[in-house]
Amino acid sequence: MIDNERKSYIGACAIFKHETPFLREWIEFHRIVGVERFWMFNNDDDTSESDRVLAPYMGYGFLKNIHWPGRAKQFSAYAKAFELSAIWVEWLAVLDMDEFLFPVGTDSLQMRLREYDNPKIGALAVNWQVFGSSGIQQRQPLVIDAFKRRADERWAINGHVKSVVRPSRVLGGMRDPHLFSCKPGFITVNENGKTVISPKDNEVSVRKIRINHYFTRSREDFGVKIKRGRADTGTMRNQSIFSSHDRNEVYDDSACRFLPLLKERLSHEVVA
Repeated sequence: MIDNERKSYIGACAIFKHETPFLREWIEFHRIVGVERFWMFNNDDDTSESDRVLAPYMGYGFLKNIHWPGRAKQFSAYAKAFELSAIWVEWLAVLDMDEFLFPVGTDSLQMRLREYDNPKIGALAVNWQVFGSSGIQQRQPLVIDAFKRRADERWAINGHVKSVVRPSRVLGGMRDPHLFSCKPGFITVNENGKTVISPKDNEVSVRKIRINHYFTRSREDFGVKIKRGRADTGTMRNQSIFSSHDRNEVYDDSACRFLPLLKERLSHEVVA
C-alpha cells in the first residue's frame, strides 16, 4: 500500500466520459508498469456507475475521482491535475482512456523515466502507435487482449506525441492536449533526448517508451466515442474518422506481456 504522505515517483491523469467498462483495465495496466497515483476527472453525465468502480481505489488513497462536468473540459482538467499532482509525484502521464503507456526493454516505467531525471527536462514526449479494430465489431472484455493490429510504425499519425510531464515544471495554461509549455529554463524532449516543440514529432521513435493508442477499439466502441464528442473542443467525430484510423497492417502484441498479471488482478477485488 502506498504511503499517502510520501511523494511518489509516477502518477497519471485522464478525463473520461462514458468509458466505465474500460476503467479497471486502464488503471490496473498502469499500476503494473509502475504508476502509483491517479487523478481521474469524471465527466460522466451520471457518475453513479463510474463512482462505484472507482470507490475501492479511492479507499486505498492512491486515486482521486474528481467530478468534472461540462462540455470540452479537457484543458481545465489537465491544468487542475498539474496543480494537484505537483506535490505528490515527480512525473505525471497525461493520457486518454484509449492510451496505454509502457516502457520498452524493461517492465519498469520508473526505471525508464529515471533516464530523463535531468534538471533541464520539463516533460517527455512519447510517440503513439495507433491500433485499428482488427475487424472486431463488438466490445471486448480486454482492450490489449483483443486488438493486436496497428498501423505501420512510420504512418504519419504516429508522429503525434503525448506527454509525461514534471508537473512542477510545466505551465497550467494550454492550447493543445498533446504537448504543454514548460516553465522558463525547462524543455520537452523525446526518448532520444531531442528537443520537441510541436505536438507532432516527425522523428517517430518507440524503442524505449511508447503509447499503444487503441483509437478505434471495436465498431461498437467507436460509436460511443462519436456520441460523447471530443474532450478538447466538444465537436463531434464521424464514421470517416473510423475508416481513416482503422489501420491493421502490422501484428503487434507488445502490451500482452503484461496480460497474465493484468488478468490475475482483474479476477480479484481491488487491492493496494
